[in-house]
Amino acid sequence: MVSASIGVAVLFATHVHPWSNVGTAWLMYWLGDSMGVLLVAPLALTFPTLWKISSRLRIAELTALVLLLSVACLFIFTDRTLVALKLNVLGFAVFPFVIWAAIRFGVSGCALATLAIATISTSATARGSGPFARDIPILSSAMLQLYFAVFAVSGLTLAAVVAERERAESEREQLAREQAAKEAQLQAQEVLRESEKLAATGRLAATIAHEINNPLESLTNLLYLIESDQSLSETARRFASAAGQEVKRTAHITKQMLAFHRQSTTPVDIILSEVLDSVVELYAAKVEQSGITLQKQYDTAATIKGFPAELRQVFANLLGNAIEAIGQHGVIRLHTFASREWSNACRSGVRVVIADNGVGISPDNRRRLFEPFVTTKGERGTGLGL
Repeated sequence: MVSASIGVAVLFATHVHPWSNVGTAWLMYWLGDSMGVLLVAPLALTFPTLWKISSRLRIAELTALVLLLSVACLFIFTDRTLVALKLNVLGFAVFPFVIWAAIRFGVSGCALATLAIATISTSATARGSGPFARDIPILSSAMLQLYFAVFAVSGLTLAAVVAERERAESEREQLAREQAAKEAQLQAQEVLRESEKLAATGRLAATIAHEINNPLESLTNLLYLIESDQSLSETARRFASAAGQEVKRTAHITKQMLAFHRQSTTPVDIILSEVLDSVVELYAAKVEQSGITLQKQYDTAATIKGFPAELRQVFANLLGNAIEAIGQHGVIRLHTFASREWSNACRSGVRVVIADNGVGISPDNRRRLFEPFVTTKGERGTGLGL
């Protein structure tokens, strides 16, 4: 209002217009300033958003929008009409472009489109063409300013609503991600507590196995002496021999338990078939009880560098999963053979295949096979084995 008042005062003080038209002149001045703020200010404030567009498809879409809008404005606001329609109706044919810009490019795109329409329509109306050109300049100006106000306010309002909806969607997705992260953190803490309990149990079991191992060696020696005593009957010596074999088997199982607990600090030479056999022995009773057929095919005795305890844990997880998957009277096959790395044929090694004839893994679960905490065993599984 201040700018319009100053401008009108200057015009009339210099006798450019008679004082009798001061009200009309002030109104036109004010409308022009208002439309300038409505059309130019949004683009000036949001232009950095358009400048940050880096996608080629988005840039191509914006360019196509501006070109098509410019062509439409040239036909609408000049006397070259393609169809016999009343010119006033054609003036609203630019609204689809304003809606396009508001939905796809937000406030900045809508402001660019409205400014382009205003520039072309003002130029055409000043030359006396287009739907708003009248014999009375003030009437032409008033109609044009009202036209600007209608499509600018409508387009910017739509763009603001779209931006608000996108912001709300973004906040909702952010909240969902934060909630999922909190749930995953709680689950991880619970699994960590369970892992700590299992680790403590493992250390206790290793201590017990170590303590048991000493008297087992003594028992083995005593049973050997009994078996070698010629004063005993053949039956007694046979029973002593059988007892000695069972004690040796118990001692062997104890040593395998200790092997799981002992950690290597540096890689050592490993024969994978021996590591697999040590894991199979731990599951021997379960395999026998379930009537499972265990087929071994070791085609190589090559050594590799690795950590025995970690490899035992890997194979134990795979073999345990296979035993649970096939149930009763299934078949598990262990196969080792010389091979090369798939991504580097120059690097040789040993490949291990653990296969079974169980129900298999569904495609959905297969895609999430190595994600932490994903399990199909319910409360019995942690989703950390593989």
